[in-house]
Amino acid sequence: TNLLIERLGKAAKVSEVKADALSLRIAAQAYTAKPDASNSQGYTVALDNLGKTIEDGLKLLTVPANADILRGIRDQVGGLRQTFSQLVDNNRQIDQAMQPLITISEQVSGSFETLLQKTFDDVSRSLDQSGIDQVKIAGDLRNGMTSFRLVFRRYISIPTAENRQITFDAADSLIAQVSSARNQLPNKAGPAVDEALRALQQYKS
Repeated sequence: TNLLIERLGKAAKVSEVKADALSLRIAAQAYTAKPDASNSQGYTVALDNLGKTIEDGLKLLTVPANADILRGIRDQVGGLRQTFSQLVDNNRQIDQAMQPLITISEQVSGSFETLLQKTFDDVSRSLDQSGIDQVKIAGDLRNGMTSFRLVFRRYISIPTAENRQITFDAADSLIAQVSSARNQLPNKAGPAVDEALRALQQYKS
């Protein structure tokens, strides 16, 4: 009876190790999709749980070969912990480097919103076709900046080489759009557009 109980305990512990390993994999996927503090904490907790389960399992296993397998898993978990710590640190450095660009994004977005409102106010007094076209151009700039910010935020959340290139391409497209609009808007809009254009160029620097 005691032998049966011992075997059942070992089987339960093996199942627990498998469950914790699955939880760790899910936590890793969550952090990959959104590398924020919450998901970082979730992955760390999953690592801790798996590590504790392994240590508890080593106290139960009596067959040397099985204990060696579990020690190997424990070593892998230790390697994962170190690798994850480096990944979190790298992502933190990326966030810090991106902060000036985030500020620029907010400023340019606000500038285009103001430009749209001013252009609309001016046109509402005349209602000619040229003015209507200018409102459309200003609206397109505002919408273009909104779309770019979505792309940029995705790169911040998932800083892969692919998303970096997508962000650069989106910046090029928006810069071309702003440059084209420069001569189609009223002269008094020029300084605001030029300032936005200079700010957007920093995404490529």
